[in-house]
Amino acid sequence: MVSVSAALLTFITSGSEAECNIPLQCNANDPYHQCRNEYTSDRKFYRVSWSLTEVPPDIPAEALEVDLRCNSITSIPTEVFSQLSQCTQLWLNSNQIVSIHHGAFRGMVSLGVLRLFRNKLAFVEPGMFIGLENLQTLGLEQNQIAHIRKGDLDHLKSIQSLWLHGNKLSTIAPSTFDSVQLLRDVDLRNNRLATMNPDVFSNLPRPLLLWMSYAAQDPYATNQWNCRSLCWLKYEEYHGTVTFQYREVNYPPVCADGSDWFSLQCGDSGQCRQQHRMNTKTQTDIPFGSHQT
Repeated sequence: MVSVSAALLTFITSGSEAECNIPLQCNANDPYHQCRNEYTSDRKFYRVSWSLTEVPPDIPAEALEVDLRCNSITSIPTEVFSQLSQCTQLWLNSNQIVSIHHGAFRGMVSLGVLRLFRNKLAFVEPGMFIGLENLQTLGLEQNQIAHIRKGDLDHLKSIQSLWLHGNKLSTIAPSTFDSVQLLRDVDLRNNRLATMNPDVFSNLPRPLLLWMSYAAQDPYATNQWNCRSLCWLKYEEYHGTVTFQYREVNYPPVCADGSDWFSLQCGDSGQCRQQHRMNTKTQTDIPFGSHQT
């Protein structure tokens, strides 16, 4: 089941840059031109949207939600949010962020949702997410990330939803998600992927929601899936351990090898299991996708 925060994040990122034109009342005497939406002010909602180039240093420590989207911030320094121990949602999307320093989010022990989409991040590394052990939803869409390596997600022990669409991923290492064993929802649309190793998701809980492609007619769908190499994934879909459906819309692989995902023939189930090297026992016995012994 997709969380409410995950659904909200999907709605926001599917929109246009019009989100940056939301009218708010601003106090011109405030050196950071602090803008608060009066409807949410009682919820300790803090928003600054005034061409900031850096994170303001005086965000109230009691803030529960901090919205810094639609500015011109380029870097997130170490421990710049350390006073925000109560903050549950942080919006940093639609900035110009190219670097997140080691320990930037240290101290944000209550943070559940982090929105970093529409920035200029080219890589992910472990130090970025120190202190985010309780984070459940991470939006990294529409950046320039080319790879995620083993260990890069190690500090995200509670992550359940990970959005990576609109990046430059061409491969995903089998060990990429080994340390995020609560992850249930992965968006891989609009990257440069053609296939995946059968063990990529082997340590994740089932059922697993995958977003593999946009609609076939979408001109921006850049994943060129070799569907015949994904029989293991077809096998999981058949058995209900993987789904591509969200709100009655399917996002399965759009095939670039001349095949069609919905009519894909992978031979008998034994052949599919051999490609996946999976054990046929139920998940309660052995995690689905684990190696046979």
